[in-house]
Amino acid sequence: MTEDHRLRRVRELVRLVEEEGLEQLEVGDAEFWVKVVGQPWVPEGPTVALAEEPTAAPEAGSVAGAVSGATGPEGEQAEFAAEDLARSPMNGVLYAAPTPGADPYVSVGDFVEVGQVLCIIEAMKTFNEVCAEWAGTVAAVLVENEQAVKEGEPLMVIAREEQGQ
Repeated sequence: MTEDHRLRRVRELVRLVEEEGLEQLEVGDAEFWVKVVGQPWVPEGPTVALAEEPTAAPEAGSVAGAVSGATGPEGEQAEFAAEDLARSPMNGVLYAAPTPGADPYVSVGDFVEVGQVLCIIEAMKTFNEVCAEWAGTVAAVLVENEQAVKEGEPLMVIAREEQGQ
């Protein structure tokens, strides 16, 4: 493979990464190998501000309003235990309902069972269900429909069901 051909190939790969919004792409064989790292994807339209992720895990206890001033079901400022935060398993765009115009999977006040779908996250044109990892009541929804989310970002607060109830 000539150097000119390699350069054209790299340009094609860079264009592919940009057009598809990929984070990175690795291609290679015995003669030629390249890794292209793209820019972070930013949705078109209004700017979406993503919350900064904490550098250390929250300590046991409570997180006031489960980050960004969330309120409980009655609209009052609430405190939630850090272990009650359902977090995003990946980067992507959150969808609260299965289709546009449909009712959301869950709303504040709903009781959810283990394995129940909470929302879906679109990542690289693949829709991934986010399911409840524990049973409890949805105390707060922390993100809006069609909002970009990061891996580990709190999505909602699910107050755990007390043992023996």
